[in-house]
Amino acid sequence: MDAQGRALAVWFQNGVNKIAANRFTPGSGWGTAVPISAQLASCEPTIAVNQDGDAVASWEQWHVGDPTTVWVAHFDGDTGSWGARCSSTHPKRTTPM
Repeated sequence: MDAQGRALAVWFQNGVNKIAANRFTPGSGWGTAVPISAQLASCEPTIAVNQDGDAVASWEQWHVGDPTTVWVAHFDGDTGSWGARCSSTHPKRTTPM
C-alpha cells in the first residue's frame, strides 16, 4: 500500500494459468483485473510497492524440461499502468521453485 492508501494485488489466475493484477483506490474501490503475464504456466507471483505507488511484480514461468524463467513488470503509480515485462532464465532449474 502506498502513502495515499492505494494498494495492488497480484495472483495466479486458475484456468488460464496466467498472473493477474488489480489496483485498489480509496473512494473508487478495486479496478478491473488485468493479466500481466503473457505466457501460460506462470506461477508464484509476488509484488513490492513503494510509498509513491510504484511497484514491481515478479513471477515464474516454466515448462517441463525447459529452464525456469523469472519475469518482472513495473507498475507506474502515477499513470496506473504496467510497463513492459522482462525476464531472466535459470539454466539449471526445470521445475517451479
